Amino acid sequence: HADESKGRDIARPSTIVLDADGEVAWSYVGERASDRPKLEEILEHVP
Repeated sequence: HADESKGRDIARPSTIVLDADGEVAWSYVGERASDRPKLEEILEHVP
C-alpha cells in the first residue's frame, strides 16, 4: 500500500483459490474496496 510507510493501514480485498491439497492455486489482491475479480475470472482458476 502506498501510504504504508506513513502508518496508515487499510484493508485490501483479496480472493484466494486453493487446490485440493490446500495450496494456493490463484490469488488476487485489489487496490481499493471496489476492486474485486468477477465471478467468471475466479471460476477459471478453480482446479
